[in-house]
Amino acid sequence: MIIQITLSLWLFFLLPHSSLCHPAIRAHSYDLSFRLPLPDDKFNAAMVLHFSILAPISNFTLDISPTLTDFQNVTLVTLSNPPLPMQKPIIETSNTSMRFLIPQYTLPVSEYILTIASYTGQITTTAKQGIFRPTENSPLILTHLQPAFARTVFPCFDHPSSKAVFRVSLLHPTTSVSVSNTITSDVQLVDPHWQRTVFASSPLLPTYLLAFAILPDSYHQISRQTSFGVTIRVHSNSLDKTRPVLDAAVLSFEALAALIQIELPLNKIDIIITPNYEGMMENWALVIMSEKYTEETNRAQLIYAIAHELAHHWIGNRVTVNNWQHICLQEDLTDVLAMKVVEKIVSRQEYEALRLSQYVEIQLAEQFISPNHSLMMPQEIDQHIMNTHCYLKGVTMLESIESLVGESFFLSVLRNIVATRQWFDLDVFAEYFTDVIIENTQLKEIILFWFNQPGFPSVYVNESRPIASITQSVPLWPLPLHSHQYLPLVLFSQTVSFPLPYHPFIVNANFSSFYRVNYDPSTWNAIFDHMALDLEQFTPTGRAQLVNDFCYFAAHNEVPNADRIRSKVFDIVYSAPASFELCDFSLYWCLNSTPSPTSSALLPSLLRSLAVQFSSFVGSHTPDSSYACRSGHMMSSTYS
Repeated sequence: MIIQITLSLWLFFLLPHSSLCHPAIRAHSYDLSFRLPLPDDKFNAAMVLHFSILAPISNFTLDISPTLTDFQNVTLVTLSNPPLPMQKPIIETSNTSMRFLIPQYTLPVSEYILTIASYTGQITTTAKQGIFRPTENSPLILTHLQPAFARTVFPCFDHPSSKAVFRVSLLHPTTSVSVSNTITSDVQLVDPHWQRTVFASSPLLPTYLLAFAILPDSYHQISRQTSFGVTIRVHSNSLDKTRPVLDAAVLSFEALAALIQIELPLNKIDIIITPNYEGMMENWALVIMSEKYTEETNRAQLIYAIAHELAHHWIGNRVTVNNWQHICLQEDLTDVLAMKVVEKIVSRQEYEALRLSQYVEIQLAEQFISPNHSLMMPQEIDQHIMNTHCYLKGVTMLESIESLVGESFFLSVLRNIVATRQWFDLDVFAEYFTDVIIENTQLKEIILFWFNQPGFPSVYVNESRPIASITQSVPLWPLPLHSHQYLPLVLFSQTVSFPLPYHPFIVNANFSSFYRVNYDPSTWNAIFDHMALDLEQFTPTGRAQLVNDFCYFAAHNEVPNADRIRSKVFDIVYSAPASFELCDFSLYWCLNSTPSPTSSALLPSLLRSLAVQFSSFVGSHTPDSSYACRSGHMMSSTYS
């Protein structure tokens, strides 16, 4: 085993950025004024865009949505000194863009001001799309601009690599209050019905992180200041819902700030608990949160969800992926940090229950929902793609990387990226591991392979005493073993043999790395004999992993004489159902042969529904019909 680690982090940030939105244009600031809501759920707005052209170009294009209409008094001027003569631009508007060009004229290198005196847009009732109401006629109005809905609110360079300063003012009813990414700098009463709230300038942000909200003045707000000087404010229509969220948010922010050790240009974070909204959104200093988190989750899940969004203020907001292809890296890094926060705050039992729910989610994705996918996304993404590809196996891969280099080195990489860069991608991240050499291979190359390679690798462990062997399936992956001194740190070859230190010898315990493990029949028998004697020597994830792996390989005819072992597995699970949370999932492949196309189409929604219920069930230990094997109700159907 050879491993070398050389710290050369502080040189790497000098490498140039790549994959930027338009290399010849740099946005500096957007001044945005909105009046809303207007009749028919319209809004009126005005915009001043300050940008630079860095190399002569014949035209430039802004992204817009067809819902933006009625553009009035559009002007483009140069800020060069002395002013450059310039003809009036021709504006070509399509369903997706606003193109500016001047015939037979090249726009020179200079700073420019684009002004749109007025335009009109639409407030929707479709959550997570532009400016929206959670329900029809709701007094609550919010924004959700990820991944590409900023263009439904204002013409812009709608790409994560284009960052700018935002200055926002909102003209809204006097019966409401408003919040945005920054603190309020001024409030003006315009007339008895309308007031204008002006917000301070934001730090550099990509367009998808701009956010504002208009709340009815009946909404409750509670707040608390962290020891780092950041005030967290939670807004909800129910005071009871705000307190646990505020507690979790303060604890999470304290833990993250201590872990990352990089100060943010931030003095407040608003969290708005929202009905009829799925998930959460990490807008800079204005987090949108589904009220379901206050109703259907346990404490570990709540802290995990909030910590994930707060961690984005460092990874995702301060430093952002330069292309949507790398969004899973951004999401998965914040997930790693969120799990560290959960482990620090909650009990071991709560933490292990959350780890188990994540393991189940990975298995659902890899087996049924998005099998054979890589972690490199298309150039254009949507929320569904993110939900079915990110937050899953990439988190396990990143934790494997950390196990190879140590937490201190891993965190130093994240701190350096946050401290020295505005953008990053997989190549940027992997480059930090160039000098980490494992078995004569750069860890950088392993990382690039893991994130680009689709599929779900597996190994076969044959324990023919006194020699054992591990053989992996094709295509070959670099697979971390780190189980014993006789094994290489990472398996690169198809097979490795080693003296068997003890029997049964378990590989990849607790799903610490991303691969399945099959064993010879004798070893499977020995594993389940040990499990029957003492279930507590295995973690909840370890128990589920062993049962699920056995059932998977048995269903695919890769375990000889599987029937006898299968009966033993049923006996273990049904005799101690409290130790096999969500046993329906763990036993799925033992209860079903390889599913038909029809059953494959129906299964994901069923299993995902069970998984959503899972962690709160484990945390509360409340009986639920979805977990019938707790009382052995499934036994008769199993053996019939």
